[in-house]
Amino acid sequence: MKTNIARAETESDIARCFPVMSQLRPHVPEADFVSRVQRQQKNGYCLAYLEAESCVRAVAGYRIHECLSSGRICYVDDLVTDEQHRSHGFGRMLFDWLLDARESLAARGSNSIPGCSVSRRIAFTLPNA
Repeated sequence: MKTNIARAETESDIARCFPVMSQLRPHVPEADFVSRVQRQQKNGYCLAYLEAESCVRAVAGYRIHECLSSGRICYVDDLVTDEQHRSHGFGRMLFDWLLDARESLAARGSNSIPGCSVSRRIAFTLPNA
């Protein structure tokens, strides 16, 4: 099965992510989803999705930022696979894509030492940035 991973940057791409994201964040109303994501994007939030058979199967919300304590970080706020398409490797593929994004940051001048936090949030730390 052919898959594609991309960042949701247009209003229509963001809206296509809602059915999957709502499985993880059911408190966010569909009517507010696009505007909330766009508002967060102005502050560094990114939304990526994995598509298979022309449908969104997995979604990740993440931010790349820098702080004094740990340098550049790729922080994953949201990572969810459509409940009807789990156990097909879609979540792993999107997670690997996020790891590649982290490695890309590391290749631009820092050592790559991942650090993971507990719960549904995962932080990849890139020290000495």
